[in-house]
Amino acid sequence: MVLKDGKYYGEGMGNNGTVEVEVTIKEGKITDIEFIKFIDDKEFFDVETDG
Repeated sequence: MVLKDGKYYGEGMGNNGTVEVEVTIKEGKITDIEFIKFIDDKEFFDVETDG
């Protein structure tokens, strides 16, 4: 799969509602993921993003 450079937006269901993210692709690789909106409480969200 070839990833075209740019910024991409997406959303999915979190524990308490919608999570919106912006993903940056540079030179065909993911270079940044920014969480734009999340309703989940910080404690739950940190566990999920840390694995």
